Amino acid sequence: MWPAPIWLSAGVALFAAYSIGRWSWPGIFLGAWLANLTLGASASSAALIAAGNTLGPLAAAELTRHRLAGESPFSRPRDVFQLGIAVVVNSGVAGVIGASVFWWGLKQPLHLLPPLWLEWFVADASAVVLLVPLLLLLRDSGASLKRIRRHAKEVLIICAVLYGMVTYLLKGDAGLPFLVLLPLLWVAMRFSAAIAYPAFVAVMTVVVIATLHGHGSYAGAARTQAFFVFAEMVAGFGAAVLWLGAASEEQRATEKALRKLNQELESRVEERTAELRESKERMEQAAMHDPLTGLPNRRYLEQRFGGCRSAAARKRNGLAVLLIDLDRFKQINDSIGHDAGDVILVETARRLNAAVREYDVVVRMGGDEFAVLLPDIEDPANVDSVCARIVKALGDRIFFNGQHIVTGASIGVALYPEHGDLWQEMYKAADTALYAAKRAGRSRWEWYRTEQAAATATK
Repeated sequence: MWPAPIWLSAGVALFAAYSIGRWSWPGIFLGAWLANLTLGASASSAALIAAGNTLGPLAAAELTRHRLAGESPFSRPRDVFQLGIAVVVNSGVAGVIGASVFWWGLKQPLHLLPPLWLEWFVADASAVVLLVPLLLLLRDSGASLKRIRRHAKEVLIICAVLYGMVTYLLKGDAGLPFLVLLPLLWVAMRFSAAIAYPAFVAVMTVVVIATLHGHGSYAGAARTQAFFVFAEMVAGFGAAVLWLGAASEEQRATEKALRKLNQELESRVEERTAELRESKERMEQAAMHDPLTGLPNRRYLEQRFGGCRSAAARKRNGLAVLLIDLDRFKQINDSIGHDAGDVILVETARRLNAAVREYDVVVRMGGDEFAVLLPDIEDPANVDSVCARIVKALGDRIFFNGQHIVTGASIGVALYPEHGDLWQEMYKAADTALYAAKRAGRSRWEWYRTEQAAATATK
């Protein structure tokens, strides 16, 4: 144990208890018994000391296994507190039994028992602080290696700084060892305890080896002084590196969780926004379209008319409104049934869309009344051509339940700006022309004329 009083086997025993569990006791007991036999203890004394060396790590592992034995050890400051509990339980139990056996076997005065126990306690505690975190962190070193590769240049610079400080430490006075803690704390904060702690163990190993070979300010120190100095360095430096590394790791984990939460919230907001947009579109679709035929409705036509009217005024073109009413629809609906009526309406919508241009607007006004908005009319003869196609398309037979249903269409035509400027004026003109078409014999179209309005008013 001299000149660095660190009983390394205590750290190995506790790590075995964490890794294997309570069934590690035969190996821990046998190793401790053989080690004490090697140091000159009798078989019975070695067995008693080995019992303490076995009970200590087993009790410590049982109390702290739920945190330190799992994945990502020392990722939170509370893990360092758990290690402190393990150090006290492990070293306290082993120290009480081991020191008592030595005190009893050497027949020493009672007042020498506490110092002997303290020396035993510090030797075991230093080993636990030095080895257990190192072995637990190395077991979970995959993420640390990735961080080292990502920041290779920075790691090399820190290693060079550590080398310089350790070299200076072995040539300076006893107060300067604390300087070596600064780069270790930076590594713990910048990367993690999983990277900083192996560096700390490496520094302590170099100091111990150099001291054994007579280098450094502790090589010639008295036993008691060197004992506690090394214990303070191991326990104090190790606890500081572990705590800062755990605090930094917890902060990084919290930031990562917050980023993930923000991403999830953004994703949910986007999904909700998309759902609201789709719901709005469906509502607008329902408000602006006929559910049976899928055609736009009267409200849509009124809105569309305003835009087409502005474009027609700007281009100095015409704009035609066709108002279409199915002939004999009520008679067919009453005699054959509403199912037949629905089929006729759906088929009428299909045929109207096929008869007009792609950018013309076909709507269902309600009941058996339809309308077509024809923008960009340069020649009224083009409107006659469209009306002729519509009359022919809607005059063809419709097959339903083995029957051939024959209907037709009467059309009233109004032209902007000759027959009106506003939608209400255009609709009234087209409706007047439609009435004239029906009165003239159906299955035909009529243009709006002033005398039609007078005839309608008279009737």
